[in-house]
Amino acid sequence: MKKKQLFFIVTILVTVVNLNAMDGVITGKEVGIDLGLEYNRVFNFCGDLAATGSMELFNRYTFKTGLSFGGVKKSLDFKYFFSGQMEILPGTGFCFSLAYIYNGITGFHTHSHSLFPCLSWYGKRAGISAGTNLRFNRFYGEFFSFESMISFSVYVNFLLRENLKAGFRIANFSEFNAGNMGAYNLAVYSGISINENWSFNGEAVLMQSGSVGLGTAFYGIAFRAGMRYVW
Repeated sequence: MKKKQLFFIVTILVTVVNLNAMDGVITGKEVGIDLGLEYNRVFNFCGDLAATGSMELFNRYTFKTGLSFGGVKKSLDFKYFFSGQMEILPGTGFCFSLAYIYNGITGFHTHSHSLFPCLSWYGKRAGISAGTNLRFNRFYGEFFSFESMISFSVYVNFLLRENLKAGFRIANFSEFNAGNMGAYNLAVYSGISINENWSFNGEAVLMQSGSVGLGTAFYGIAFRAGMRYVW
């Protein structure tokens, strides 16, 4: 990965942490860090460490970025993303977002660049997102190949209390990944609020692999946990 790209992501994260809120303009800020442990049929055991930061403007526009480092068979697995989201009609939960996602594994000389427009509805109990993953792939110095595919995500919160949330999700994309139609994940997640600023989050994920429709096979399992700080 180019040094300029890494510098750009780190600069945004530092800015989110140090930026002083302006009344009526910056209406929310958040930083987070997550640790993931994974077993899959291709690389066996691997893991990653991810950091994210977001900023909300006017209670309507949200900008978010993050970077992730992991180890894959003595190679570096590097991912980052940048996204912008706008609530189409304030107070309704209907949003449009546009994200750029990069995935690369140094030892395998693989690079994936995704441009991801998406429409979403976020509710208290449930939500749904759907978009098109416009992806450019490059392997071992060959020319980039282009492909497009449908991306989706559905979540349901079955437990909502003042300091506790739990639910499940089915999706073939996340902040750091935009996979094939059949490469979807089934996740059970939870969040515990420690106080008004700090919260703990965790999830267990069953991962599927596939390329066409919902015809898939078992790929692996993952466990992720992290902390969030909002102010």
